[in-house]
Amino acid sequence: MNTSSLPKRPRGRPSKHGLAYADTKQTLIRRGIEMLTEQGMIATSLDELMRSVQVPKGSFYHYFTSKDAFVLEVVNAYNVYFLKKLDRFLLTEDLSPMQRIAAFVQDAGQGMQRYAFKRGCLVGNLGQEASYLDGELINRLESIFREWEVKICCCLQQIPVEKIHHSLSCEQLAHQFWIGWEGAVLRARLVKSEQPLHEFYQLFKMAVLSSE
Repeated sequence: MNTSSLPKRPRGRPSKHGLAYADTKQTLIRRGIEMLTEQGMIATSLDELMRSVQVPKGSFYHYFTSKDAFVLEVVNAYNVYFLKKLDRFLLTEDLSPMQRIAAFVQDAGQGMQRYAFKRGCLVGNLGQEASYLDGELINRLESIFREWEVKICCCLQQIPVEKIHHSLSCEQLAHQFWIGWEGAVLRARLVKSEQPLHEFYQLFKMAVLSSE
């Protein structure tokens, strides 16, 4: 591992649970992903965060300058994970482009079911709290959606020309995918069922393909 990329340890009170600075910070970020995926930013308290990983509350500012700074780092870490997940499905060459997207949808539904539909999309959760977020975080969330759109767009562009509708470009379809997807995830959490995800996929498929 290239240790030059790890965060530097600042002056101040060190961790008391035996983990190195960089390890503790990554533990907090991983726990932040879990909490923000379940309950968003407003409901996530620093007390709960620090207690859940057995780190003294007063140590939080040893690792992050503010809650907003913490959330931004959590969002960036989540995006790295999610982009890798998209690649795992959307770059599968032995499936057709729409089958790749269907596999992503299937996996997402199984993941939500595994956590009893308590976890959704971290970026989508925060987007619902936009009025409470600072401008930097709002801009970052939108830029992440654009990154995800590129992944879907590149996948759609591999569909044979004669099989795809020409009323919308692949860029427009990819944009619409993530708008609809976030709504489907929200509805799946409400009804505690994968069905909204699959219903959305079928609608999206009809919007994309002119024929099988």
